[in-house]
Amino acid sequence: MAKLCLTVHPGETGHRHRAFALATFLEEAGHEVVFAGRRAEASAYARRPFRHLTLESARDDERRLSGGVSAPLQEVARYQIAVARSAALFERERFDLLVADSSLRALPQLAWAQGVPVVWLHTHFPDRQVPWWRQVREDWRLAVHRASRSLDFRRVGRLIQARGAGWHRDTVWRQLGMSARARRLGHAGLGAAPRLVASIPELDLTGSRPRQRSYAGPLIDLLRPAQGEGLRHLSGARLPVYAYLGRQIWRRPAGRRFLQALVEAVETLTPAHMVLSTGGPDPGGIRGGDRVRIVRRAPQLDLLRHSRLVVSHAGLGTLHEALFHDVPVLVFPVGRDQPSNALRLERTGAGRVGSVVGPEPRRIAEAILAGAEDRRLRERARALGERLRHYQEARPAVRILEERLTARPR
Repeated sequence: MAKLCLTVHPGETGHRHRAFALATFLEEAGHEVVFAGRRAEASAYARRPFRHLTLESARDDERRLSGGVSAPLQEVARYQIAVARSAALFERERFDLLVADSSLRALPQLAWAQGVPVVWLHTHFPDRQVPWWRQVREDWRLAVHRASRSLDFRRVGRLIQARGAGWHRDTVWRQLGMSARARRLGHAGLGAAPRLVASIPELDLTGSRPRQRSYAGPLIDLLRPAQGEGLRHLSGARLPVYAYLGRQIWRRPAGRRFLQALVEAVETLTPAHMVLSTGGPDPGGIRGGDRVRIVRRAPQLDLLRHSRLVVSHAGLGTLHEALFHDVPVLVFPVGRDQPSNALRLERTGAGRVGSVVGPEPRRIAEAILAGAEDRRLRERARALGERLRHYQEARPAVRILEERLTARPR
């Protein structure tokens, strides 16, 4: 039995679901799994049977960061400093392997310094194979894209260093006293670490795949507690539709205009009933009618089992779960990796792609009807669903991680 540490991007629910699925697979294979993160993240693990290693707080540094620095930059700096202060705590655990979210760097640096092997877990594809014009053609989508890219390590480092926080992309190694040569070797070593992609090769658009990349399957957390409502609204409907377009879209005027158009479109469709989940944000002035139920939380897996079509923002987790249940997807990408995921879906033939800009209820209604009645779309969704279920049952991630453990020098 090995002892593994998992670290997940804070605040990203989709990342956490996939990490929970991987942790379940590993524990069923006889390994011990411990999650590591800051104290603010511990409550997210309270409902699950996983141990959470709380990194030491950095109150003095947080006070220094409180003025003149935006909240996202403060969060990054706090996380980096908390990890650097937890070197002794991490060393006492004597982990055999660290599986790290690809968006994080601090804890992998600490593990590398202590001789613990690292495997990167990509909850989205590392390569965004999408034309630049498709990524940025709408002004508001470009704004979302820029916001999502604002946490670039060099930019964040410059901003925080300018305010006296002393943060750098290799803060942990510097505080541990590693030389410049050791830090260069560390960056090279972490860059060459194996990479687990939480998907299947059929959805990868990359022509030449790096040797260190492996596919872990969809990593769907089938054991997560069903929370929310809306299941009764779809039971007995001739055309049951489930819609989830992420949380960010609710915070933008252009996104809310699209959501209002979506609600109006479904209200005009006689056979359709839809559950629209906000994922947490208040729907505000958007109200559903007899055919549309808007909820803040929804039992997504249960709703997918009763749906004929899913309307999504092309988040990779939602795509996996919809296709896993043989349900075709109509996607309206917003930003980040979503346009790339939409392109992947379109090329597989298991879904269709629309635009959130200039929404017209009539066109959205036509797209919903066409997607629900397209037999070829459903056949392709069923074929991809079989592949996703095969990977979910085979659990290749466990085998890959065990091989990494075996190859570790003693």
